[in-house]
Amino acid sequence: MKTVSDNIFVLIKSLTKNEKRYFKRFAGIHVKGNTNNYIKLFDAVDKQKDKYDERKLRQSLKGETFLSQLSREKNYLFNVILKSLRTYHTNISISVTIRNQLNNAEILYEKGQYDLSFNTLKEAKKLATLVGSFHDNLSATFIERGLAMQTKKIDIKEVINRRKELVKGLETHLIQEEVFYLIVDYRSKFGQPKNKSQEKKLFNYINIKSLEYIKYDNLDYRNKQMYNLIYIALGHLLNDTKLNYKYSKKMLVLYEEYPKAKKLDELSYLNAYQNILLSCIQNGKYEEGLFYLKKTEKIKLSNENTILKQKGICLLYGVNLYLRMEKYNEGVVFFESFKSNLENYLNALGKAQKVGLYQNISLLYFAVENYNKSLDWINDTLNGFEATDNVNSILITRILEIVLHYQLGNSFLLENKIPSLKRFIKKYDLENIVTTSIIEYYSAINNTGHRKSNSANEERNNLLTRLNEISKSKSHHIYLFSDLLIKDLQKSK
Repeated sequence: MKTVSDNIFVLIKSLTKNEKRYFKRFAGIHVKGNTNNYIKLFDAVDKQKDKYDERKLRQSLKGETFLSQLSREKNYLFNVILKSLRTYHTNISISVTIRNQLNNAEILYEKGQYDLSFNTLKEAKKLATLVGSFHDNLSATFIERGLAMQTKKIDIKEVINRRKELVKGLETHLIQEEVFYLIVDYRSKFGQPKNKSQEKKLFNYINIKSLEYIKYDNLDYRNKQMYNLIYIALGHLLNDTKLNYKYSKKMLVLYEEYPKAKKLDELSYLNAYQNILLSCIQNGKYEEGLFYLKKTEKIKLSNENTILKQKGICLLYGVNLYLRMEKYNEGVVFFESFKSNLENYLNALGKAQKVGLYQNISLLYFAVENYNKSLDWINDTLNGFEATDNVNSILITRILEIVLHYQLGNSFLLENKIPSLKRFIKKYDLENIVTTSIIEYYSAINNTGHRKSNSANEERNNLLTRLNEISKSKSHHIYLFSDLLIKDLQKSK
């Protein structure tokens, strides 16, 4: 169970440089009493590296009078940071901006400033309509209802009719939202359907028939967005790459139809490009993927966190694309162009994405025969992540580790590495004909001391057969690695 200390450590470490700077300015203006104490405490926690350490924190703040009430001070600091974030993101988050404008309109109405309330409400409605926020538009009608009684600028009949239309749109949105979240829920509970019977169970579970009467062309922006998200999520769950590609493309078309919305909803717009990049890779449309990669790099964004995620997405899918297109040297140049701010770009990705990226970076350096750098990334992966963060990528990483140690002449390490890999495969139920062939081949060359022994040759030929089958299908999670390992094995003939 996380304590306040753990929470404040995690919160501070999640802040961007701009958010940290803003907090210090905010604390100087809004915190009563000795502001400097909170900044000292903030900096002391921020300097800690991997986890919160109370003993080291107290040592670094030795002599400070507030240490006698450290628990209370940490709790207060936590709340001040949250307040500063709310203020900081008011001008960045469109949803926060709309809510603040609605609150301002309501306050002005209660103060009897009807004209000012009307003008403020007008701006809030304009933004809410652009991003398709039914909830905010409905909230606006309650203020409009009161204004209609006080000013001639609003017709109560128009307010009533508008509310009816909003309720219809909201009902459609709620139907779609329910299907979307049931897809997410099904995946977490049951995983991917493996046959037609399980697919039928999925469709019943998410009530897919509720979408039959929804006509895409009649929907507004927000409902079209949700409609596309449903089928993108369904494509992921069913491993239907064509379905995913179709609706990822439709989502991008939608944003082109609503250019103002994509500026106001930057993160959703960026996620649309992430979906199309993944779809292009899944469908083998690598040239098209590079086209969208370049478009993703050129998106102009204003939010610092979204910009970091943009760079992280470009890095993640760019490395993947260059690997798949066998443009290994170009891939290395591409990756190394991100090095100046690499840590922040990596931190903008989810854990599973980071593990996948680390795996692909190690494969990229393996492909250009820079084995030491490849091994560095493997060590970072195995030391920095748990198997459960992305078990398939960890499997490939552990196999590549054995290959690299052999290439680098560290054969003595294989005596421990191979049994360790066997235990890992057994623990996570990853045993198949490919992993078995890999282990048997490297066990044979380790036992005989060289690749050209009869037993090693036999195991190598068996392994090549299995890897070539994977390479042709391009569907197995070990596909990228299989192509590189085939080339390495062919060198040894």
